[in-house]
Amino acid sequence: MLSVYRVKQGTTILVPEFYCGDVVEHMQEHGLKVAYYPVNPRLVTPLSDLVQVIKESRPDIIVVFHPVGITNDLMREVKTWQKYLLPTTIIIEDCVHKIIEEKKITFVSERHFLIDSLRKVVPIQGSNLYSSIPVPAIGRWQSWQTLPYRLSVLYYWLVMQFWLLRTYYASVEHIYLKASRRADLAMVQGYDLIGSSLLASPGIKVMDYLSRRIPLGVIEKCKETQAKMYLQALLPLVKTANFWLPTMGRSDYKYLRGFPLIMSLTVADEFLFHLHANGINIRFELNDGPWSKKQKIIYLPMGLHVRNTDILSIAHLGM
Repeated sequence: MLSVYRVKQGTTILVPEFYCGDVVEHMQEHGLKVAYYPVNPRLVTPLSDLVQVIKESRPDIIVVFHPVGITNDLMREVKTWQKYLLPTTIIIEDCVHKIIEEKKITFVSERHFLIDSLRKVVPIQGSNLYSSIPVPAIGRWQSWQTLPYRLSVLYYWLVMQFWLLRTYYASVEHIYLKASRRADLAMVQGYDLIGSSLLASPGIKVMDYLSRRIPLGVIEKCKETQAKMYLQALLPLVKTANFWLPTMGRSDYKYLRGFPLIMSLTVADEFLFHLHANGINIRFELNDGPWSKKQKIIYLPMGLHVRNTDILSIAHLGM
């Protein structure tokens, strides 16, 4: 996508404070100069704060992220802050935590792009770039150059899928825990690799075929029901001082990657250890950035593979 406008070394990119350290590191490896705009403890950026940072940093690229699939209000207010951007500034709408319906996309300019990441929301690989203008195709030679990178990413994904299948069919707890840890390790190794290539790499065609057959309606209905269950079950916990939820509307429930639970640093490590000790092998998300130095967030499991009894059991562990 950046090749569309020939981004120069030292180009300033403005990102939210909850962008993870490894993502920022990959950006810097690509020659970008990273600046942050603030995000409050409930994952919201006040419009006035964003405008102030835009005036100070004058970014060449700005990223608006929909964390956990929650619709970022900054895109509803885009006309207000867009006028403070340079005429050449690129707007990247980061939708990697949600499934995009292409027919519902509205572009605010020719320099507005959307990206998704299928691997984060469904069990297939690949990502898509959405644009109102034609995007140059990746040439055959570049495709061959990036083949080792592409195969390495595929390898870790296949290893992760293998161990995940072992967890689904494990009848003994220690086998389940071992498989779960190995699946998580393969996932992290794949995550560390993705984005490291300095050249754009094409996706795998079979994944594109599968992505067009995702049962969106079924997934959205399932997640909406599960979000309501979590809200009800976790109500006593989020009424305490150390736990809270991000700002989100009912319309966001069906898009959630997982159910977000935010907590203070005073209890975060102990709470995560408690979940791990009881077989819930999750980790801190949006981690290693400036935002995560003030609080932590986890995503509780959601999706077609999660049963209602699982949700009640997970919520009970937090009580």
